[in-house]
Amino acid sequence: YVDSKSRFEVIPTADMITNIIDGFRKNGRNDDGIRFLATVSNLPVTSPLLSVIIHTARGSSNPLSAFTFYKALRQTDMKPDGRVINSLLQAQETANDYSNSKFILSEMMRHRVRLETDPLNRMLIALERAGLHTEFGKLFVTMRRHGKTIYLERFGPE
Repeated sequence: YVDSKSRFEVIPTADMITNIIDGFRKNGRNDDGIRFLATVSNLPVTSPLLSVIIHTARGSSNPLSAFTFYKALRQTDMKPDGRVINSLLQAQETANDYSNSKFILSEMMRHRVRLETDPLNRMLIALERAGLHTEFGKLFVTMRRHGKTIYLERFGPE
């Protein structure tokens, strides 16, 4: 990043940074991708960049760093999509720490993010594990009302 600016006088774009970080992630070098990200400054956050940052962070040695990045980038006018919300849910699963479940749900609702069936079920599980019974119940009823498949075995067949 620094070389491209100083040595080659090329100003990196969000697409370039997205591809570099994604390359680290695809090669199993998530921590290197996060370290690289620390060298980047003054870059507009695009939806693909936000997604790859969260995805890379959740696969790093500290999966909950995905929340640190998300909360820092949330100051921009970037809105999360289903991939970002799903990556945050997966970061919780990886860390086995569901303390951010209510935050994820509120972000999903605030930005009106629509999730596919798998991430919705992941959200249900997260709410249950976080002990958020009221939120769990509301999401469960909403999913049923909209004909979404619920994978939790204890609730019986659909």
